[in-house]
Amino acid sequence: MNLDITDRPVGTTDWAVVPVNLVRDGTGAAVMGKGLARWFALAYPELPMMFGSHLYHAGITEKMSIGGISDAYNKGPRDMPPPIPFCVAKYRVILLPTKHDWRNDASLDLISAQLYGLQAMGIALQKTQPGRILIPRLGCGLGGLSWETVKARCVLAGLDREPFVLCEP
Repeated sequence: MNLDITDRPVGTTDWAVVPVNLVRDGTGAAVMGKGLARWFALAYPELPMMFGSHLYHAGITEKMSIGGISDAYNKGPRDMPPPIPFCVAKYRVILLPTKHDWRNDASLDLISAQLYGLQAMGIALQKTQPGRILIPRLGCGLGGLSWETVKARCVLAGLDREPFVLCEP
């Protein structure tokens, strides 16, 4: 389906999946680098601090310093936290890690590890806060991955049927 998830009306019942990284800045806020993450950070200024707090409490320790990453996160992709549902300013958002550091390319392994959690979360959300779950081309814009490769992983995880919507270019 051809959708722009940034063009949702206020009060929508749709959930938007937003690709993010796992880095926090010196204030503890998540670094919402570029692309969709940056758009959502500008639209909802409280979002970076909320996600940064989650990363901290989940034990994710990547943190920026003047020279780059000062405290590296050394766990494998399966040790990543599940996608986190946030409802910010009446816009329902699911933040999904696609890269470890905003300056690097997206990680297909990290994305793949997150997709099953997203599938389970989507089913659970339908019971309490139903709505479509709009999935952009995760890791394919600034992340450098091929949409056909990522889309195949989404299909394997069962994200090609309701309530999920794969947003095609």
